[in-house]
Amino acid sequence: MLNFLRHWFLPHQTNNHKPKALHLSSFVSYILLAIALQLVFQIVIVTRPQVLGLATDITASQVLTLVNQDRLQNGLSPVKPDPLLDRAAELKAEDMFAKNYWSHVSPQGATPWDFINKTGYRYLYAGENLARDFATSDQVVKAWMNSPSHRANILNPKYQDMGLAVVNGNMGGEETTLVVEMFGTKQTNTPVVSSASTAQPEAETTSLSDNRVITNPVRTPVKPALNVLSLSKDVSYLIALFLLMMLGVDAYLVRKKKIIRASGNNFAHMALLLFMLLAIFITQSGAIL
Repeated sequence: MLNFLRHWFLPHQTNNHKPKALHLSSFVSYILLAIALQLVFQIVIVTRPQVLGLATDITASQVLTLVNQDRLQNGLSPVKPDPLLDRAAELKAEDMFAKNYWSHVSPQGATPWDFINKTGYRYLYAGENLARDFATSDQVVKAWMNSPSHRANILNPKYQDMGLAVVNGNMGGEETTLVVEMFGTKQTNTPVVSSASTAQPEAETTSLSDNRVITNPVRTPVKPALNVLSLSKDVSYLIALFLLMMLGVDAYLVRKKKIIRASGNNFAHMALLLFMLLAIFITQSGAIL
């Protein structure tokens, strides 16, 4: 057993002074292993969605609280939850999944205002924010607030109500969670310009996530036990850290034993792996439109 470990992980005459774990054939094996794990993840997502999926922690109440915190910090009155806008947001999310599009306007030309009108909410002002692939409510709201146009939508003093839907589904062959946020202000008896001209949003955003958070808890799906996005990222971390550790130990032993090699530069490889780890770390899931 000790000879096996030495052959695989330490430079020695039995492996031509280069650990088997650092041979080109081993690197190919690591790549194949990573691909195989991704395939397994996809199979588990389809066959056991309760075990592995987009296990996000996004709720309407959290998003509402965070949005109102930002509005209050900017001297604005908070928006109120509205069940009709909740329903409009849910209809929009379901339509995006059913027709497989990622946009504020459907391929058939349906606008956010069409979904709001379907619920009976008569608006003077209205707006929509969208998001996808976020893990928490805080990430969603931060992404919107970091975008000037989306920030302007959240901090629009004209809005009084808000609705939200967080819906799971399959888009483009991938499991996805969409977050749809609808803002609005109801019409009053005050004469106004036609709703079509006053309903244009001042910002539009979109994002994907995991749980379905709507006003009807009976329709909320079971939250997966594991987050496929986090799990994939963790596997990438483990493989990169393993290689980084192996290269570091190998570089130390080569220097200590004064081993001369015709090829290979451990320090260059370590720098590349560090860059990859940094890229993985700063890569944030989620997108806004």
